[in-house]
Amino acid sequence: MAEQNEPSLAEVMQRLYDQEISCGVSSFWDGGWAAWIGTDWENRQAGAMGFRDLKDGGAEIARWLLDAAAKLQTEWTRRAS
Repeated sequence: MAEQNEPSLAEVMQRLYDQEISCGVSSFWDGGWAAWIGTDWENRQAGAMGFRDLKDGGAEIARWLLDAAAKLQTEWTRRAS
């Protein structure tokens, strides 16, 4: 499960959605879970695969999404200026 001070996977995804940032989580029966953020058509994206399970309530994926959003936000801001 997520640490008490960490937002849940659902909270992270809602926060990104509220900021108009696309993201998602997909399962692959033989490869675990994958997460993605951003869109191809906006040329802003990142993805990661290999999350083995959701036994932690998706906390590992939530942390990855937050980290990826921070890195991409820096890149998006740099491109816009």
